[in-house]
Order: sequence, then C-alpha cells, then structure tokens
Amino acid sequence: MKQARVLAAASLVCALYLCVALTVLGLDKFHYVMAGGRKFATFPDWKTQLGIGSSYLLLNLLYLIWFLRTKQPQPYPRFISLFKWTAVF
Repeated sequence: MKQARVLAAASLVCALYLCVALTVLGLDKFHYVMAGGRKFATFPDWKTQLGIGSSYLLLNLLYLIWFLRTKQPQPYPRFISLFKWTAVF
C-alpha cells in the first residue's frame, strides 16, 4: 500500500512539472510568434530540455513499474474490463 502511494505521489509531481513546463514554453512561443518572430528553438536551454526529457522518461518508468506490479485476475481479460481501464483515455 505504501509503495502504491509513493508511485502515485512521484507520478503526480512529475506530471505536474511536465504540465507546467510545457504550458510555459507554449505560452512563451505563442507570444514570440505574435510579436513577429519567425524562428525559435524548441527548448530555450539545455536545462529545460533535460528536465522535460527526464520527466517523460521517469513517467514512463513509473508507469512500467505500476503495470508490472498489478496482478491479473484472469489470463485473458474480457473486453469490457479492458474498456473500463482505458475509458479515461
């Protein structure tokens, strides 16, 4: 139970960082283009690129850990049970 909370908390922190960083980058580029800018870099510096890339990697690793830890109730799940898990997406 404690490991599930740690996974959830780490995923939430990582996803929030990613959401804020990408929103700020998007708004910055929008304002730059609206001001008449033509060319711009994808990332302003290497720290931002490293932070966003590592958060993507960490989120994928946390998802794999969570996925491998879950117990499958039956060897071949029914379609409706799969649909319940993926309906959010």
